Amino acid sequence: MDTIKVVLIAPYIELLKIAEEVKRDLNLDIIVELGDLSEGIKVAKEWEKKGAGVIISRGGTYQMIKEAVSIPVVEIKVSPYDILRQFHGLIGFKGMVGVAGYKNVIYGCEVIGEVLGLSLTKVIIEKEEEAPHQVAAVIAEKDVDLFIGDTIGARSAARLGLKSRLITSGKESIANAMNEAVRLAEALKSERAKAEQIRVIVDFVHDGIVAVDKDGRISIYNKMAEKIF
Repeated sequence: MDTIKVVLIAPYIELLKIAEEVKRDLNLDIIVELGDLSEGIKVAKEWEKKGAGVIISRGGTYQMIKEAVSIPVVEIKVSPYDILRQFHGLIGFKGMVGVAGYKNVIYGCEVIGEVLGLSLTKVIIEKEEEAPHQVAAVIAEKDVDLFIGDTIGARSAARLGLKSRLITSGKESIANAMNEAVRLAEALKSERAKAEQIRVIVDFVHDGIVAVDKDGRISIYNKMAEKIF
C-alpha cells in the first residue's frame, strides 16, 4: 500500500521556511505549501483531491481547513513561549497594546500582559472577512500603540498604519505537529491495510454479506451480495 501523503499548509512565509528546515532535520516526507485562511482551504482541498491523508496547519487556517475537508487535520499549537517572544522589550511600556487573532493563537496573552504590567485590549477573530473591521473598531475606540497577533490580526493592523508583531511558531512546535501527523498517517495506513484484508476475505465467501449502520444504510457488501441484488 502506498504511503499516505502528509501536507503542511503554512499561513505565512517564515513558517513555510522553518517547516522546510524541520522536515529536513527530521528526515520526514512531508509536503509544505503556503496558504493563509481561505487560500489555505483551496490548497487543502486540492491536496485532498490528490489523495493526501493528513493536513497540518496553524491558527485560523487550521480552524477553517478542519471544517472544510474530510481528512484529519493536525494543529501546530502556539505555545506560551511563541507568544512571549512577541512581548520582548515591552516591560515598562506605557502605551496600549492590542492583541488580535483567532482564539487558538492568542489564548493566554492576558496573563502575559498582567505579568509585564501592560495595558492590553484583545480582539478575538472568528471570521476572516470581519478581522479588518474588528481591528479598526478597536483603534477607533482606544488609543492603541502596537498590535500583536496572528497573520490576519497583525496584517489588519499593519494595513491601518499601526505597528504590529506577528506571533510566530518555533521549530519545536512545528516538529511536534509533524511527528504527530506522521504517526497518524502510519495508523491510517495500517487501518486501511486491515480493511483491505477483510474486504478480500469477505469477497471469497460464497454467501451474500451485507452490513448496515445504525440508520439502516448499507455500509459494506461483498461481491456475492452485489450479484444477488
